[in-house]
Amino acid sequence: MKLNRNLNFFSVFAMGFADVGADIFIALGVIAAYAAGLTPVAFVVGAILYVCTALAYAELGSAFPVAGGASTFARKAFGRFWSFVAGWGLILAYVLDIALFSIVGSFYLNQVLHLDIQYVYLVGAMVILGLMILNMLGIAESALLNNVLMVFSSFLILVISILAYLLIFSPDRLIAQMQAFAQESSWTNFAYAVGLSSIAFIGIESITQAAEETKRPGHTIPAAIKVVILLVVIFCLLISVLSVGSVGWKVLADNKENALVAFASEIPTYGNALVLVTGITGFLVCVVSANSGIIGASRVMYSLSRNNLLPRILSWTHPRFKTPWFTIFIFSAIAMPLLLIKVDVLAGIYAFGALIAYILINLSFIALKNAKYDSMYRVPFVMHVHFRNNEYKLPLTGLIGFVACVFSLFAVVLPQAMTFVVGVSWLAAGIAIYYLNARYSKPLVQEEESLSVTSIDKQEPTILIAFKLKPHERHIIDIAAELAKEYKCGVTILHVIETPMIMPIWEDLTEEMTIEKKREMETLEEWLKGTGIDVKIEFKAARDAVSGIIDYIDTHNVQVVILGELEGKTSPTVEQIRASVNVPILTVRNILVSQTPATS
Repeated sequence: MKLNRNLNFFSVFAMGFADVGADIFIALGVIAAYAAGLTPVAFVVGAILYVCTALAYAELGSAFPVAGGASTFARKAFGRFWSFVAGWGLILAYVLDIALFSIVGSFYLNQVLHLDIQYVYLVGAMVILGLMILNMLGIAESALLNNVLMVFSSFLILVISILAYLLIFSPDRLIAQMQAFAQESSWTNFAYAVGLSSIAFIGIESITQAAEETKRPGHTIPAAIKVVILLVVIFCLLISVLSVGSVGWKVLADNKENALVAFASEIPTYGNALVLVTGITGFLVCVVSANSGIIGASRVMYSLSRNNLLPRILSWTHPRFKTPWFTIFIFSAIAMPLLLIKVDVLAGIYAFGALIAYILINLSFIALKNAKYDSMYRVPFVMHVHFRNNEYKLPLTGLIGFVACVFSLFAVVLPQAMTFVVGVSWLAAGIAIYYLNARYSKPLVQEEESLSVTSIDKQEPTILIAFKLKPHERHIIDIAAELAKEYKCGVTILHVIETPMIMPIWEDLTEEMTIEKKREMETLEEWLKGTGIDVKIEFKAARDAVSGIIDYIDTHNVQVVILGELEGKTSPTVEQIRASVNVPILTVRNILVSQTPATS
């Protein structure tokens, strides 16, 4: 069963921005403990890893807009085994994401509530339970939560940053601490801090995980990723520079679990109030990130199961809500006991899983760059390398991203034996499950792994007229013609024929069902051709007009939809279509000949 396409640009952007933006609440204090006065520099190096990997996601996510993200890209580049490894690494990161941000968010909230420690863990469990129920109801409801909390928390953080800059930030203090790095830390510690800085940028893959539920993904995914890249890098660098230049790296390092609260408390006059604000802000942002973890884990598992890399039961979707409810329940349940593990241990394992996937995404991008596929976005800085009489494309961003991810993986794993043991054990267990499933599961008829995908956005664009015109409504022809000239495209006149329940929806329409309508619509076709516009007539079978129009819009490159409604009345048909598609809709009201044409 397919997932519903309910997400628009802002929902997808909020999902990615919230998942990455929340990481600063964890990473800032830990990185400061090792990078000292060079904390902003460590974030800059981490940002290089983030930007390069995110650009790979932008191009491949536009070309292959299906659930799975890195798992899907690795399958197309290297085959099913490496697809599983990438997906399994992401699942580890997402499960840790759910637990990590639920408990960190609870600690931030405790700056306001001042609860005993056992109740802090109870709050974390309640967060996971609430998010599990919300995600089972549908991704649109889940995305709405992301949108609201992201806007609110971003505004509060912006206020704190402005106050810090105006009241306590000192460029001289920032420069002095950077110059004193050699006396206060070491380059070995700095290398470890750079590895940890990857934690601050993990989460961009959450955008591509929801690709199968995104409207017009060929355009929406790369656009959302590019905006997230810009804002997240600015956000992380701004916070790191302001905090070190305001309160110093030692204050951040001494308060690893709530570094931003310690930062806010040092602001004169407003400190006490900002502690409360920062506590609430940290809680809200972390809840959003935990929510993105549930979305990501369930969608990766759904993709792996659907492709027979894991048992098919894991791809079950709810018959009413169309959500992968089974995997949502499983990973929420797994995350519950992880709340009791120390935050620094969770963070290291979280980075391990994500970096495994990021290494494979950059390698997949390098490999697929030399294959044929359609994408609405192409990364810059591509070299043409000649080797053995062949020319190969080498994306520099993919190469830099691969090297940076490998370095970060070793920097995080080598100093922490627990991270290494848990990470390797997780991969070993996953590989065992993979081979057992391959041996005992029913083989599926494998779809051809074609690298050339048909993109809706590559089709001929069209203006869609999706309602019956009356003889006195010739003005609508002029409206459609003007739009077609503006968008430099043709016009499609669509008539949905409602098929009876006894007739299978996939059967071809009979001549008797269309002949009468063809005569009516040929008149409209002549009207439009008279304006010099290319016109075509389409018939579509559907159970009802609304579903037929929506399905046509989802499968064609429609620029504008022209719909009709009665004067003074709201049309349920128009409202349903408007809520289900991400295409401009022009409503033309039915009027008398003597009246002036009314449009909205």
